[in-house]
Amino acid sequence: KTACLLLAHGAKINQPDSDGGNPLLSALNMPGGPELEAIRFLIERGVDVNKASADIGATPLYIAAANGFQGVVSLLLENGANPNIVSTDIGATPLYIAAQNGHQGIVSLLLDKQADPNIGLSETKVTPLYIAAYNGHVDVVELLLRAKPVVDATTTDGRTALFIAACNGHIDVVKLLLRAKPVVDATTTDGR
Repeated sequence: KTACLLLAHGAKINQPDSDGGNPLLSALNMPGGPELEAIRFLIERGVDVNKASADIGATPLYIAAANGFQGVVSLLLENGANPNIVSTDIGATPLYIAAQNGHQGIVSLLLDKQADPNIGLSETKVTPLYIAAYNGHVDVVELLLRAKPVVDATTTDGRTALFIAACNGHIDVVKLLLRAKPVVDATTTDGR
């Protein structure tokens, strides 16, 4: 209601606030979570669905994916949100953060909209598959494997998803990864 009133009195829909965000980013951070109708209202009036926050460079899609707001993720993707924009803090994509947090439905939506499963973090090169394996998110690992990522992708220290799943005792993840035929005797940069 507040956004409607402000827009009716000439407020600019993409005008940055004091934090460099816009009304869509603010709507995603409402106490109690975002209201889908408020998000739809802003989109219908032309809010930039790819406008990142000034602080960590997180897009609305990234924030929704991180917090498990599946309905919002779906709405943003239907309205042109780019699933491959990386945050400016650690270089994570919405797919990475959804995989990290075990949001299976969101991972599926993002992959359906061509999210790249091979984009790793800027500095460490940790991929969505690696972080899902690290956390033991079996269902997410299975979805990611269907997208045909580079299964043997290594982090900057030479670790693979198989290595980290085995180290963390995630046997079901190890079994899934082995079906994808990874290199099983790869070594890390420290020789492990």
